[in-house]
Amino acid sequence: MRTLKQIIGLAFMALVFSACEDELELDKSTLAYYSGDAVYVWQGNGTFNIKWDEFVLKTTDGEPILYNNNFSYDVCVGNADGIDGENSIYHLITSVDLDKDCEITLSLGEVISVLGQSAITQPIQFAVFLVNKGKKCYASNYSSIMDVDVTNINEIHDGYKMTNSWFVDGNMITNTETSNSILRIDVDETDHQLDAQLCNILHNLRPNQKTGSSFKLSFDVMWVSNDSRDSRTISISTGKNIFPNALHEDYQWNSGNTELLNSDGSSIYTIENIQVQNRKYITVTFEGTIGEAGSEYIGIQINLGEKNDDLLIGGTFYFKNVRIMMNDNVVLENFMEN
Repeated sequence: MRTLKQIIGLAFMALVFSACEDELELDKSTLAYYSGDAVYVWQGNGTFNIKWDEFVLKTTDGEPILYNNNFSYDVCVGNADGIDGENSIYHLITSVDLDKDCEITLSLGEVISVLGQSAITQPIQFAVFLVNKGKKCYASNYSSIMDVDVTNINEIHDGYKMTNSWFVDGNMITNTETSNSILRIDVDETDHQLDAQLCNILHNLRPNQKTGSSFKLSFDVMWVSNDSRDSRTISISTGKNIFPNALHEDYQWNSGNTELLNSDGSSIYTIENIQVQNRKYITVTFEGTIGEAGSEYIGIQINLGEKNDDLLIGGTFYFKNVRIMMNDNVVLENFMEN
């Protein structure tokens, strides 16, 4: 994991550079740095909308300095330490080309993927650095210190609303709600395993969502039956998509599903016959290696319907401590037990 520390501030600084292809187009001069006042961040619905003014570099006599396409903005986040960013350690989330707008939207999952749960338990601060391709920093700017708004972190959607967020799908789900960080899903009598689904389409959980990274989903689940049965089965599939406006290729139903792979390199399509107990929590884990398709999207679909078409079983599912890890780092946690 790469880290950046603040190495220059808003004051004038005496620096000498020699002109070369990947450095500033400046022939031995003293650099004065000018930019806008701050990095501005708006939170909402599990996202951070980040904007900053274009960085302007000038010489001490006021002449603007041109820099070429070998430069970019590094957007970083860190746990806040100090009031102006100077003592914080920043972790790179993504880079933005100079010819792009000075704006980006990040998910809470992306922030958690580099800071872990400290993103929620401690104040955070965003920073934008002007760097060359060798990651040498020439200018920097910082957001205000903020606490992450976790109001919607345990929100459950009826149908797809956004990536990296849990939602239910299927025509046999009659009710969903969360209480005391526990997710409840009421399921009518189902005659097919796809009749009731709990889903999440994972996307852009950088830097951990990449080919070759480990993947692990874990959760605690309990089933309360409408009859005398003491257990039932659920399954977990990959490749979940949304319709009619598909996010990605429909991997779930074709041989190109390389979202998650087994240790032998074969694709993981569905893990079946997971036994869930009546009125007793069990812990379920689902693991694999992220493949080429999974570096872009991983569509998790927990099938709550009974596979055996002859068994019409209704009841209520309770989920808690839902955790997703990539590259051995926690990228999402929802419905965590207090």
